[in-house]
Amino acid sequence: MTTVSVSPAMQAKAEVLASQAHTWHRGRSKQDGTPFFIIPGTEPGSAHWTNVHGCTCAGNRRRGVCTHQIACQILQRQQDAAIVVMVQEADAERQKRYEALFGDAEPPATVRIARPCAVRGCPIEAGTDSALCSMHAREQRATVAA
Repeated sequence: MTTVSVSPAMQAKAEVLASQAHTWHRGRSKQDGTPFFIIPGTEPGSAHWTNVHGCTCAGNRRRGVCTHQIACQILQRQQDAAIVVMVQEADAERQKRYEALFGDAEPPATVRIARPCAVRGCPIEAGTDSALCSMHAREQRATVAA
């Protein structure tokens, strides 16, 4: 695995580029749907197709990393952080509504996995004391008793 180092100058330039993200054009690969940005290059009239994984610029081909790619990574981290904040706010609001309705904290979630009846094709849940549903358990008891 190749280690790529990012100089402070590259990081600073990438941060400036990331602050201009609202001017970038967005696209998606026709092959696999991967999102990318079209970022203006330093040369007049040039642009680079970039995402968090790579870039079409010469610097990325030479070094394996470039300011365009780092800017996309910065933007991705900012978007991820914004999503986390939105989820936390929604959870807090949901908890407030729950407490307003029920007057206490929400109980911890419990997961119960239903066991299907052991008889093939039977859609009824098995009982707690056997692998059969109540209907097939009765039939089995009747057969054994007879």
